Amino acid sequence: MPARCPGLLVLTLLPALLGTGCTTPLQHDLPEGEANRILVALAEADIAGAKERAGRGRDAWTVRVPRGDATRAYRVLAAHDLPRPATPTLETLYGEPRLIPTPTEERARFLAALGGELARTLETIDGVIDARVHVVLPTAETPGRSGSAGAPTAAVLIKYRARPDQPPPCSAEQVRALVAGGVEDLAPEGITVLLTPAHEAQEAPGPGVVQVAGLGVSRGSAALLRWVLAGICLLLVLLALALAHSRLLLRRARSSGGRE
Repeated sequence: MPARCPGLLVLTLLPALLGTGCTTPLQHDLPEGEANRILVALAEADIAGAKERAGRGRDAWTVRVPRGDATRAYRVLAAHDLPRPATPTLETLYGEPRLIPTPTEERARFLAALGGELARTLETIDGVIDARVHVVLPTAETPGRSGSAGAPTAAVLIKYRARPDQPPPCSAEQVRALVAGGVEDLAPEGITVLLTPAHEAQEAPGPGVVQVAGLGVSRGSAALLRWVLAGICLLLVLLALALAHSRLLLRRARSSGGRE
């Protein structure tokens, strides 16, 4: 039994040894929604990602990927503009108002919050990667104007995921109608819309699947599989040596007993 202890020890520690250092953190301190968006983008590029909570009681997550896929993963994030900066909302901008805010500050915060809320609505459309909405509400004091305030205007930029032989996920007319419905007195004719496709991530040269011991695995998992196979081979060698040593001890014990 003592001779078999090294093999059993290796078998016990092998998963822990192999699991250490096989992945690398890709992004830190992400809201869970943004971490999920990253995981979806990685999955579409055949990259196995995982998320883990950064700390208890915090909405902060870390996304990890296999070390071999880290470079491709960064290219995927760049192509999809991920992670996206936090969009200002009415709650975040008006949650802690200043003691005596100036009218200019209040107006700027309102426009930023309004544009953020409209952008968040546009981003819920399937296929839209990022949206920016800039609303202008002229006043009587606006330079170049006199008398009463003019009509409001808006500019909208939408980046979408381009799909072969498929139109954009929304049309400029649909975007104008949605934004005009969210801003008082804003006419669709006063809204400028730009739809731009996102650049696809450039894949690294070589096949996406490699063969290891007759098994087809991704490039990021190939190194881990090689370590596992090497560990199994080492374990078998140790078990064989332990078995041979046990047989040798048994023969010696029998020989000593026969002589007595």
